[in-house]
Amino acid sequence: MGAIIEVKFFNSFWAKQVQGSGTYNDPKWPGIEWNPYGYPEFPINAANEGVDNWYVEEARIKGGYNNTIVSLGVRAYLNEKNPVQDIRESSLIYSGVYNSRTDVNNTNVFSVGETITSDIDPSNGSIQKLFSENTNLIILQENKASYSLINKNTIYSGTQGAAEGSKIPVIGQNVPFKGKFGIGKNPESFAQYGFRKYFADPVRGSVLRLSMDGLTEISDYGMKDYFRDSLQIINNNYNTENISWTVADNPFKSIVSGITINSSAIDINAAQDFEIGTVNNMPASVGGALFTVTVSNNGIEEVVTTSVGGSGYSIGDTLIILGNSSTPGFAGEISFVLTAAMLSTSTGAQNPFYVEGVNICDVFLGSKVLNSVGGSPVDTGSIITKISTVAGQTPTMLEIETNSTITPESSGFFAYEYKSKIVGGWDNHNRYYTLSLQTKPAWVARASDFTTLSYDEGVRGWVSRYGYKPGFIFSLKGNYFSTYDNSLYEHYVSNSSRTNFLNYYGVAQSCFVNFIVNSNPSTKKNFQTINYEGDNGWEISSMISDSTKFNNQGQGFTDNSTVIRSYNEGLYIDPNSGFPQRAGFDRKENLYVANIINQSSATEGEVIPGSLLTGIKGYLANVQMSVDTSTNVGGAKEIWSVGTTFVQSS
Repeated sequence: MGAIIEVKFFNSFWAKQVQGSGTYNDPKWPGIEWNPYGYPEFPINAANEGVDNWYVEEARIKGGYNNTIVSLGVRAYLNEKNPVQDIRESSLIYSGVYNSRTDVNNTNVFSVGETITSDIDPSNGSIQKLFSENTNLIILQENKASYSLINKNTIYSGTQGAAEGSKIPVIGQNVPFKGKFGIGKNPESFAQYGFRKYFADPVRGSVLRLSMDGLTEISDYGMKDYFRDSLQIINNNYNTENISWTVADNPFKSIVSGITINSSAIDINAAQDFEIGTVNNMPASVGGALFTVTVSNNGIEEVVTTSVGGSGYSIGDTLIILGNSSTPGFAGEISFVLTAAMLSTSTGAQNPFYVEGVNICDVFLGSKVLNSVGGSPVDTGSIITKISTVAGQTPTMLEIETNSTITPESSGFFAYEYKSKIVGGWDNHNRYYTLSLQTKPAWVARASDFTTLSYDEGVRGWVSRYGYKPGFIFSLKGNYFSTYDNSLYEHYVSNSSRTNFLNYYGVAQSCFVNFIVNSNPSTKKNFQTINYEGDNGWEISSMISDSTKFNNQGQGFTDNSTVIRSYNEGLYIDPNSGFPQRAGFDRKENLYVANIINQSSATEGEVIPGSLLTGIKGYLANVQMSVDTSTNVGGAKEIWSVGTTFVQSS
């Protein structure tokens, strides 16, 4: 199998040399010591006869003299004397055009005779995202947002700028948007719908909307402090994650030759009376069909053939060697248990090696392989080049191939690097911009270290938080999708029973709403009851008053209520009357209402504390309402309004 490599002449072919030693060679791709994963190996193995083996591909059809030669291919038009690579992170370059109608393909042509580059201000950092809109190219750098004109230029009068008749460049003048905002190094936060674009700027703690009127900080809509703090911990430094593994026994190993079994480990049920000595020379047969065993009987060797396979045995397996009636002196059986000394062990240099207890989704190509020595990771100098699941093994067993042979300890780690992510996307079902702030990406930590929330243009505010952590989110034809591990999930799926609310990636989630009750903010109040309009199934998880601070250190007291159960969960039968009663919310006049019971500890100077009081005292109350765990689980539970009754505190 050939490969594409850089050559100086365009009418030459690669002469492939087979490298290796032993009876058969092990061909390798050029420049590396291992064959890349997913690429085919050489189709044949050449016998090593002490000389170099070469395979040369012919340039002429059928290899005949003066036959038609193959195409010359692309011709070089320029030979640079010093072709040193130059990385320009804040510049743009474009190639020639591709026209399928005329069979013109100049996408690999970058003519230095034309102006094909455009430099953006390098002080604003590298270019992270390009987005083509109308006839402009939106450019998002780390610290600046701008756009460049495409196939047009701004026309100035007089001698101040480009004349109207001058040549129009492909990438024209660069025009910055007002405001010092960029996309950091998180282009994954970008989303677009209609004429609006959304992205996050972690450096400045802002979430931006780019529309016809320029840049707007939508993070200021009630969430300024939150995004300032949450985006501060999103960084672009590489962190290391270690996945622990335990070495597993090679499931494909065979019984080795030259083993000796003492007579005490052998049970003889022979048709004839004789004494067995040792069992020697038990190699696995080719293909795993039979064992050939030589038995020494008083110095006379006898050959016994078994009907068991020749591979896949583990320590502790019982092997029974059946005698052959045609064999002189033996017509019984030999039964023994395999020990570690009889098998190929997992110690010593290996490639591949086998591990267990690791999910294949958690291991990545290119990860470092570390041994655990005294509980500390020690780098083996190898990286993973191929990962395979061994079928039929419990627990899950993985076959790990590396770029160099290693000697695995009994346990170790796979180490890979990751960065924080800000996953953004447009939810076309609800018309939301959804943003997931992930200090650890979803493929590192699946259920923690994240906040997913959404912004609604209809109310100009952040309307909800979610319990799912997506790897990637997008919309298609009004449907909203996200990825998790190696699976694709559709959200807002409708069904007849409607029991799939709060169910993300197959896991049921909880739901809560936090709000502040603060009517007449300058009045010291005693909150007596609370009510809500909505569906059955809501309960008060907590209700806490503001703090009464009594010193300059911010110390103070708060009042808090007991948990107020939902309409169903608060139901009980009065033992005296035998009638049903409600210990939580009850339903009156189309509202769910409940008394507020104080459970605070006695504070300094307080005469009547705790449950002896009616309600809780304070200027305001911080209330958290959540759905219970028993009422119509997975069904819809809406809440429309919440109210309280209070009196002025004495």
